Amino acid sequence: MRSWLPLVAVSAFVVALLVAGDPEAVGLGGLRCAPSGGHDAWTLVPEEEFIGPCRVLRVIDGDTLDVACDGPEERIRLLRVDTPEREERGYGEARDALRRLVGRREVRLLLEEPGEPVRDRHGRLLAYVYQGERNANAELVRLGWSHYDERFGAGRFGRAFRAAEAEARAAERGLWAEAADP
Repeated sequence: MRSWLPLVAVSAFVVALLVAGDPEAVGLGGLRCAPSGGHDAWTLVPEEEFIGPCRVLRVIDGDTLDVACDGPEERIRLLRVDTPEREERGYGEARDALRRLVGRREVRLLLEEPGEPVRDRHGRLLAYVYQGERNANAELVRLGWSHYDERFGAGRFGRAFRAAEAEARAAERGLWAEAADP
């Protein structure tokens, strides 16, 4: 009869972690749940994997921004998103959404592979951008201003990005809303 007690204890721990979204609350200090935003693809990320704090200097477009960390200015290209280009529908809205998400506030960066910075062909550092506990990359997808970009693989938060895109499509947000002109 008592053989189910360990299962109940483990289940309670997992539920507490997911509900709290706060590793400190369940004795896992130094870890952060990422990406945040209610998607059910929780991954614990050690605090030491984050780069920053960094100050946002300017938002260039929907998937590019400039930051200053502990050194020279750095141009960041958000991972797993591909927002509209200047001449495409949704460009201004995507840029404005990123401005609202990160503004000129403090952010932290997270690389795809810890300790292995990767740059795109334009020299931009590829990263996930966090404002507080919010993954701005996944949030842009959830708001509908980018599809989940899998051209270069699924990435470390694939499930969360797929859920964010499904939510945006179902709610017909952003790019998934019916176009104003055919």
